[in-house]
Amino acid sequence: LYLAKKIGILPKGAKCINLFSDPRLYLIKNKIKFDFKKFRPGRYSFLKRKLQIEAINSLDGAICVGGYSASLLKEVRKDIKIGIVLPLIERKVVLDSISSKLNQNNILSVISGPDYHYKGLDFLIGVFQEVSKLNPRSKLFVVGPGWDNFKKKIQNNKIIFLGKKNDREIVDVMNNSSLYCHFGRGEALGIAVLEAMAKGLPCIVSNETGAKEYVRKI
Repeated sequence: LYLAKKIGILPKGAKCINLFSDPRLYLIKNKIKFDFKKFRPGRYSFLKRKLQIEAINSLDGAICVGGYSASLLKEVRKDIKIGIVLPLIERKVVLDSISSKLNQNNILSVISGPDYHYKGLDFLIGVFQEVSKLNPRSKLFVVGPGWDNFKKKIQNNKIIFLGKKNDREIVDVMNNSSLYCHFGRGEALGIAVLEAMAKGLPCIVSNETGAKEYVRKI
């Protein structure tokens, strides 16, 4: 849309509005980008970052998923008009069947890979290793696809990668957990955090994910 507007392809008076629902704004702010070839965070391309900022400055408005994305956008461009939308929990039948007794020593995180920096899995594992020293009975369950390469580096049989699970299987893991953790970096608003909270599973999240708005209210 930015290029089309620049070279005059768009009809006269057309408005350009972008939906921000990914970590792009966070990456632009922090000048980092995950390098999938080297499988680690790297430096954001100077040229690409400059072009994206210019594209943002050309927008007529924006739709942001959650208030966190909106606050990041305001750091790039203060005068932009923003509409905020929120994700909805759709799996009502599944959620109704969750009934954790909160007496387990297990931590749960439902996240998809392979970008461990974006999902904060590196930080979560670092924290869990300290937790397991204090409580040897504790376990960390990671539900979600895309972690095959990452889990090869983990030498801890208390960190269990369960892969992709259906709704019923996720419920079973939730019922055997007492805490939900998500330490994402730049995630707009993780729906899994809201699902866990909806059924009373205590949550700890980072201050760099949109779910913090709701955890803070509780």
